Formats: sequence, C-alpha cells, structure tokens
Amino acid sequence: MTEGPIILTRPEQVALLPAITDIYSTVYGADFAVAVDSLRQAPNYDSKLSIMALYDGTVVGHILFVPLSETVTIAPPPAILPDHQGQMIGSALLYETLEVQRRAKQDAIILLDNPLRYQKFGFKPLAAQNISLDPSLDTPATAFRLTDNPIADLALPQALIDFLPPLQRREA
Repeated sequence: MTEGPIILTRPEQVALLPAITDIYSTVYGADFAVAVDSLRQAPNYDSKLSIMALYDGTVVGHILFVPLSETVTIAPPPAILPDHQGQMIGSALLYETLEVQRRAKQDAIILLDNPLRYQKFGFKPLAAQNISLDPSLDTPATAFRLTDNPIADLALPQALIDFLPPLQRREA
C-alpha cells in the first residue's frame, strides 16, 4: 500500500518566508500579503505563533497569531493555496494552533474572519463570549476560549490596526 503525501505543521522558518508571502498574495492579494508580513514587526511577535503547513515538503498554508495581551492572541485569516484547499490543511493549521496556544497557557485566540467558518473547531462570535475589540472596527471576528478566565477589553497593537484596511477590503 502506498501512502500519500504527508501534511506537517510547524513554526515558520525564515528561509520559507518568501513562499509564505506568495501564499497570502495568491489567496488574498498583494496588499494583504504585505500587511501580514508587517505583523512580524510587532514588538510582541513570537515566531512560535506563526505556523506553516507543509504538504509533501512544500509550504501550502500558513496562519500567524500576534499577542494582544499575555493571555490572548489574534490572527488574520489563514491562507491555503487554492489547489490544496479542501484537503484538511486549514484544519491541521488550526489544530496545531490550538495546541500551541494551550501549551502557552492562553485564555483565548481570536481570528479576524467569518465566525461561521470556525464553529466546528469551537470558535464563537466575540460578543457571545464577552470579548470586545475596538467597536469602531467593522471587521468580522470569532474566538476560541481555552479557559473561563475573564478577559479585559483588548487594545489592538498598531501593526494590527495598520493591517485591518486590507482585511476590510477583502471582506467587501
């Protein structure tokens, strides 16, 4: 019996950053890719929270979380190359992310994306979990609670605020 290609998830590697940028550019456009790259410049950026998916040794997907506080992280939508969508790569990225976040003793993770896409993973709209972001932002978001600890109002870092315009254009 022959086995198919293997999906591996691991923290991003500097040598593969151009391939990761190409994925975001392909999936969401060049502005979005530049915005995601800029999140790596945030003062609290942690490469362990930037997870890539490798399919048969090639980078085909990525998700990057940025800490909002000591116990809450936030991310733009994950990016999976179109030819690899529907092959459980996004699920593998999210499961790895949840495990990394649990080990880091996070209270919650927030995704700036349509809440309906992530219900099967236990994500719920922010309002349903008493989590609030800047109310002037018109960006869909969902969260996964890892604990029942209370979460104070969260201030978005400047790198994420700068990121939001390309995200909002994508949602339009």
